[in-house]
Amino acid sequence: MFFAIIISLVVGFLLIAFPMLRCILFNPFKDIFYFCKDMYFYFYNRSWRRCPDGLVLGMLRIYTGLFGRGKTLSAVMEINRIYRRYNGKKFRFNGKWVTQYIVVLSNVELSIPYLRLDSLSQLTNLVHEFYDKDQEESTYTCTIALVDELGANLNSRSFQSNCDPVFINTLLTCRKYHLAFLGTSQEFALVDKLLRSVTQEVVVCDKRWRFMNHKVYRASDLESGAPSDMIKPIRKTCSFVTDASFKGYNTYAMVDILQKKYEEGDFIPESEIIQLISADAPEMKLSHYTKKAIRKIKRRA
Repeated sequence: MFFAIIISLVVGFLLIAFPMLRCILFNPFKDIFYFCKDMYFYFYNRSWRRCPDGLVLGMLRIYTGLFGRGKTLSAVMEINRIYRRYNGKKFRFNGKWVTQYIVVLSNVELSIPYLRLDSLSQLTNLVHEFYDKDQEESTYTCTIALVDELGANLNSRSFQSNCDPVFINTLLTCRKYHLAFLGTSQEFALVDKLLRSVTQEVVVCDKRWRFMNHKVYRASDLESGAPSDMIKPIRKTCSFVTDASFKGYNTYAMVDILQKKYEEGDFIPESEIIQLISADAPEMKLSHYTKKAIRKIKRRA
């Protein structure tokens, strides 16, 4: 009798604390039916060949880190992985076989096929053009945009003049357009505040020898202005960097382009730069801080 009461309390607690578990247990027939149906269409449509939504497409991510910490390297490694895994694959989509193409737009010189990204309006126009083309032909175009040194490039007139509501709307609906937007910056606070407001994830990079360590944060948490070491990351990852990864891009070409823009007077005044990156910091939930940070906050209070 005693054990029956204990088991009942434990089961009751689990059902209350975990709504998803409760939903699974209370819908057994639907679970089995839709599991079999989804698995059938997963193999029938060859869905594993499709670039995944949410994890890749529809993601707005900014890589940060100090000099030599591997922020550009991390972004390029991610793009190379996606391109080599999904480009040219065929699968069934909306009842017909389509060929998937990974189109990379970058202001960094890459080792894989890519298009030079010169302005944000170029990205907006190409994404809409690819979307219309996919509706007419048997293609599935995924666009990945990489803007290295966002803090510097968005201060140039060729980029800043195109950071308008049309571009922001394209980012907000990037999953519909099969778009992923990746950027790099030394600090998240140096990025344009309009772009920060729609960013989903911030990856803090720390390369030690050939080990690339990543701490992934919610962009809204870092927007609060608290140091990253006081905030609990969503997840932590680590990957090994090979010689092929280092050869995947040419970061010095980016430096030459920035120098040329500066000499041509393409950068906006400092007063406008300060205004573009400044914003009121939103209040962050206390639960998103680390335990050590919470103790410090309570002591100060």
